[in-house]
Amino acid sequence: MNKLHHNRENGLVFDPQTGKRFRVNVEGACLLDGLQQGLCPAQLIQVLMREYDLSLNEAERGYERFARQCRMAGLSVPDSSSLESGAELQVDSPSTSAA
Repeated sequence: MNKLHHNRENGLVFDPQTGKRFRVNVEGACLLDGLQQGLCPAQLIQVLMREYDLSLNEAERGYERFARQCRMAGLSVPDSSSLESGAELQVDSPSTSAA
Protein backbone atom coordinates (compact mmCIF):
# COMPACT_ATOMS: atom_id res chain seq x y z
CA MET A 1 0.00 0.00 0.00
CA ASN A 2 2.84 2.41 0.78
CA LYS A 3 4.30 1.95 -2.69
CA LEU A 4 1.21 3.35 -4.41
CA HIS A 5 1.47 6.74 -6.05
CA HIS A 6 -1.63 8.85 -6.25
CA ASN A 7 -2.50 12.26 -7.54
CA ARG A 8 -5.12 13.94 -5.35
CA GLU A 9 -6.01 16.41 -8.10
CA ASN A 10 -7.28 13.84 -10.60
CA GLY A 11 -7.65 10.76 -8.37
CA LEU A 12 -5.27 8.66 -10.45
CA VAL A 13 -3.53 5.89 -8.48
CA PHE A 14 -0.61 3.91 -9.87
CA ASP A 15 0.78 0.68 -8.41
CA PRO A 16 4.41 0.46 -9.63
CA GLN A 17 4.69 -3.19 -8.57
CA THR A 18 1.86 -4.39 -10.82
CA GLY A 19 1.62 -1.55 -13.32
CA LYS A 20 -2.10 -1.21 -12.58
CA ARG A 21 -3.77 2.17 -12.64
CA PHE A 22 -7.12 3.16 -11.21
CA ARG A 23 -8.99 6.21 -9.98
CA VAL A 24 -10.40 7.14 -6.60
CA ASN A 25 -12.82 9.91 -5.62
CA VAL A 26 -11.93 12.49 -2.94
CA GLU A 27 -13.10 10.19 -0.14
CA GLY A 28 -11.07 7.34 -1.62
CA ALA A 29 -8.00 9.58 -1.78
CA CYS A 30 -8.52 10.48 1.87
CA LEU A 31 -8.78 6.79 2.80
CA LEU A 32 -5.71 5.93 0.75
CA ASP A 33 -3.72 8.64 2.53
CA GLY A 34 -4.85 7.27 5.87
CA LEU A 35 -3.93 3.70 4.97
CA GLN A 36 -0.49 4.85 3.86
CA GLN A 37 -0.10 6.58 7.25
CA GLY A 38 -0.94 3.31 9.01
CA LEU A 39 -4.41 4.20 10.27
CA CYS A 40 -6.67 1.29 11.18
CA PRO A 41 -10.22 0.93 9.80
CA ALA A 42 -11.79 2.47 12.93
CA GLN A 43 -9.59 5.56 12.58
CA LEU A 44 -10.31 5.82 8.86
CA ILE A 45 -14.05 5.66 9.49
CA GLN A 46 -13.70 8.46 12.05
CA VAL A 47 -11.79 10.54 9.48
CA LEU A 48 -14.62 10.07 6.96
CA MET A 49 -17.19 11.10 9.55
CA ARG A 50 -15.24 14.22 10.49
CA GLU A 51 -14.06 15.33 7.05
CA TYR A 52 -17.25 14.63 5.10
CA ASP A 53 -19.91 15.03 7.82
CA LEU A 54 -21.09 11.42 7.44
CA SER A 55 -23.02 9.30 9.90
CA LEU A 56 -21.31 6.24 11.35
CA ASN A 57 -23.34 3.99 9.07
CA GLU A 58 -22.50 6.06 5.96
CA ALA A 59 -18.80 6.14 6.83
CA GLU A 60 -18.68 2.38 7.45
CA ARG A 61 -20.41 1.69 4.13
CA GLY A 62 -18.06 4.08 2.35
CA TYR A 63 -15.00 2.42 3.85
CA GLU A 64 -16.26 -1.08 3.01
CA ARG A 65 -17.03 -0.03 -0.58
CA PHE A 66 -13.52 1.43 -0.89
CA ALA A 67 -11.90 -1.67 0.66
CA ARG A 68 -13.86 -3.99 -1.64
CA GLN A 69 -12.80 -2.04 -4.73
CA CYS A 70 -9.17 -2.05 -3.57
CA ARG A 71 -9.28 -5.82 -3.11
CA MET A 72 -10.73 -6.18 -6.62
CA ALA A 73 -7.70 -4.21 -7.85
CA GLY A 74 -5.41 -6.68 -6.05
CA LEU A 75 -4.58 -4.52 -3.03
CA SER A 76 -4.63 -5.81 0.53
CA VAL A 77 -6.94 -3.65 2.65
CA PRO A 78 -8.42 -4.58 6.05
CA ASP A 79 -12.20 -4.58 6.34
CA SER A 80 -13.91 -2.68 9.13
CA SER A 81 -14.77 -5.90 10.97
CA SER A 82 -11.04 -6.35 11.67
CA LEU A 83 -10.70 -3.34 13.94
CA GLU A 84 -7.10 -3.53 15.13
CA SER A 85 -6.16 -3.86 18.77
CA GLY A 86 -9.75 -3.61 19.95
CA ALA A 87 -10.11 -0.04 18.73
CA GLU A 88 -13.60 1.33 19.08
CA LEU A 89 -15.39 3.82 16.92
CA GLN A 90 -15.98 7.07 18.72
CA VAL A 91 -18.58 9.50 17.50
CA ASP A 92 -17.86 13.09 18.41
CA SER A 93 -20.98 14.95 19.41
CA PRO A 94 -21.27 18.53 18.10
CA SER A 95 -21.32 19.92 21.65
CA THR A 96 -17.91 18.42 22.51
CA SER A 97 -16.14 19.61 19.39
CA ALA A 98 -16.55 23.31 20.16
CA ALA A 99 -13.33 24.97 21.29
